[in-house]
Amino acid sequence: ASRDATRRSSLPPSRRRTRRLEHAPTATALTPAKCRASSMFHSLPKQFLYCGYKAVTQFADDVGTDKVLHGTAFVVAIGSSDLAIVTNRHMVDIDYKQPTSKYKNFKLRSIVISGRRDDDSLYRFSVAPESPASYSANALDDVAVLIRPRCQPLENMPEMKLFYHFGLNDLADDRFLTSELVPFDVVAFAGFPEEHDKLSERPLIRGGRIASDPKFDFSILGKPAGRCIAYEAFSHGGASGSPVYAPAKGFRGIDGSRNGRLIGINAGHIDREFGQHAALSYFYRSTVILDILSKNGVPISAEAS
Repeated sequence: ASRDATRRSSLPPSRRRTRRLEHAPTATALTPAKCRASSMFHSLPKQFLYCGYKAVTQFADDVGTDKVLHGTAFVVAIGSSDLAIVTNRHMVDIDYKQPTSKYKNFKLRSIVISGRRDDDSLYRFSVAPESPASYSANALDDVAVLIRPRCQPLENMPEMKLFYHFGLNDLADDRFLTSELVPFDVVAFAGFPEEHDKLSERPLIRGGRIASDPKFDFSILGKPAGRCIAYEAFSHGGASGSPVYAPAKGFRGIDGSRNGRLIGINAGHIDREFGQHAALSYFYRSTVILDILSKNGVPISAEAS
């Protein structure tokens, strides 16, 4: 399996004082109510594209060798104003699942996140690298959640507020993933693959279909891989950490209909024998995120779908 973070040149860390980041109390969360606006529902919420944030992480070892990863992150609102930033574990822990000890002495030096407001203006902030990243109890789950991280503005942020985000009630629970999500369902993921619009720093949406049975965890190349699901999609460099969304489908009141939900976080793709993309990618279940939040004291039972 291949991770889909892109490695590029170094990025200088910022030294300004960190501050608490909040989510803006505006109508930019993807709430189920937005999916119930019409009797037939099958399209993505229009703001889903910008729920993918550009993430750049820099690492360095003791002798000054550095490595930069480019990927994607997204935001989950917790409580009335707090938030959590979600990405892949390999985006903040470069030694994670590495086949050699090449990066064993590398430490995280900086995290820079870029996003857009609802007025389409671009803004940028950094996350203090010492902000604790919370991981799944299952070490195979490639998910990292930064809960209430300490941040500092870098560009166009007079207030420390984020705009496009998910609510806890957008995250699919186990019942949704095993009963309402079925093989060949259409899904979409938003992020910053290498082909994204670099001039204006806009993300891309790509689509695919559920390929494995969501009732069961998918193993990759004959080995356990954690709580992941395979889907027919072309994820590659820069798409690590993209939110994966199952759009609403059907008609209100008709069996088989459902609201849209965030079903997981993209983590990588599967290669064929000689390194070609197998047209299969994989994502980790939204329940991994919910479990991490719950184990860190975030109440989710009343809000999660």
